[in-house]
Order: sequence, then structure tokens, then C-alpha cells
Amino acid sequence: MARIYSSLLYQRIHLSAHRKKDGDIAARQFFLIADRTTEFLWNVTLPKLRAQKPKKHCSPGLHAVRTAGNITLPDYVQRILSLGPKFAVEPRKTAPELLSMARCIGKAAPDSEGVRCVSECVDVLCRRKPGANQQPVRQVEQFLRDSSLSVLPADKEGGFVVLTEAHGAR
Repeated sequence: MARIYSSLLYQRIHLSAHRKKDGDIAARQFFLIADRTTEFLWNVTLPKLRAQKPKKHCSPGLHAVRTAGNITLPDYVQRILSLGPKFAVEPRKTAPELLSMARCIGKAAPDSEGVRCVSECVDVLCRRKPGANQQPVRQVEQFLRDSSLSVLPADKEGGFVVLTEAHGAR
């Protein structure tokens, strides 16, 4: 509709002008006024529109877990999946990898300190207790496998949807 009005305005200006150049100048001035007026009205209206839109109140770090059908998930599965698709568990280094790091540290140290650095690193490794994983990721994986459930990304917000494998095969 706006294009029709601008086209009619352009033709009307050119019909009333004695020369084409005068019509072009007048049309350019009218369109400039129309652009500025539109921009002003938009800048006045936009904050009012934004104030009317309800704000999303989502708890940070937690994502929705949706289920299809009559699937019930245990609390620990629900909690792990609500951490979202970007959640990761830090990989653990094996004893040989840690020993290799100790030797690399010893090589980087000055010659007189190298043997002592390796010895102290090995002492620390011997006293170190491997920490238990705080998140039961393996148990969640096993539960999903035993229950024949599939997990898929649900939406752009980062949530998951849990489907039965029969439902996912459709």
C-alpha cells in the first residue's frame, strides 16, 4: 500500500512540475520528509511495543526437558538432562597420562631441579584419590538405554525431548 502511495505521489509531483528536474527535486524532498517522519514514529512506537511484550523469566543454566507420550523420568535423569546439550564432564586423565605429564614438567624444569620435580609429582600422584563423578551421567545413559528412550534437541533454547525409540522411528 505504501508503494502505491509513493508511486502516486511521484506521478502527481511530476504532472504538476513544469520540468522533469523540478519534479525530481520536489519528489526527493517529499520522500525525505516521509522517511524522517516514519523513522520518528517508529522510534516513538517501538519502546511502547517492547513494554507491552511480556518478558521471559527463565532460570539460567536450566533447560526444559519435554517428554512425548506417557514417559516418566526419574529425578536424577531429569536433573542431568536439564543441564542442556552443552553440559560436559571433564575427562579424567589416566595414571600413565599423569605420569607422562610429570615427566614433561621435569624436562621443562632446570637440569638441577628436574629429578626433584618428577619425584614430587609422583609423590602427589601416589597420594591422590581419584574424585568421584558428581553427576551420574553413566547411570542416565544406562537408564535411557534400558528404557529404550532417545534424547533429541527440542528447540533453539537448548532443551531436550525424550522419545521412545518406536516413536522416534516414525
